[in-house]
Amino acid sequence: MKQPILLQQNIRRNGSNLLSSGRSLKEFAQEIGAHPESLAALYRKLKAIERFPFITKDAPESDVIDRMMEYIDRGTSIIIEFGNYTSTFCYLLIANIITRRIHSLYIQKTENFWVRNARQMNQRNS
Repeated sequence: MKQPILLQQNIRRNGSNLLSSGRSLKEFAQEIGAHPESLAALYRKLKAIERFPFITKDAPESDVIDRMMEYIDRGTSIIIEFGNYTSTFCYLLIANIITRRIHSLYIQKTENFWVRNARQMNQRNS
């Protein structure tokens, strides 16, 4: 069970420059204890994602997902336009990223709500 955790930590440390560095995938695989061919397949898939023009290294000035959450909080519907991208892969990639972020923010808001309500109930009972 430690293997995935070590892999995640190592990729967080080294993965940001792995795609652009001249570092050998075989060396990296040995360092993190992964199978070289599996890592090579992951590398090819990440390079394919990196080629999409909407994937950038620089963070945008404003967080689009936060803005979307503001609309959702106000009860405003959101329509996502994919423009010229008709690829199912693009759609699934973006939908997955958005869904994960919205779910994470929703969980955070729900937990904050329950903590706030518990404090109010404790104050009333005191």
